[in-house]
Amino acid sequence: MIVGRLELMAFADECNRNGGFMACAIPENTRRGRMKWLRQYERQQGLCALCGHWRAPAEMTRDHVVPRSRGGGTDWDNIQLACEPCNQFKGNRLMEEIT
Repeated sequence: MIVGRLELMAFADECNRNGGFMACAIPENTRRGRMKWLRQYERQQGLCALCGHWRAPAEMTRDHVVPRSRGGGTDWDNIQLACEPCNQFKGNRLMEEIT
């Protein structure tokens, strides 16, 4: 399933009606962070960066391409969205180490 801008904005509106983005489990606590998270979700078309399966926004987590424990930054250039099982499986490894 490909998520378009209208579907994404409908999701954001629904989150706002239900108590805000935190109620929708988007792991960002600032408006700017939530918008960056949603733009990243849109860029990835709702697909997990690791397994490639479509996931609802609430099922996605931030994954550091280069893990923080290995010197990776927290800026959005080092962030991709992954489903929780994939993110936990990847842990603090690089993609080359798990493929």
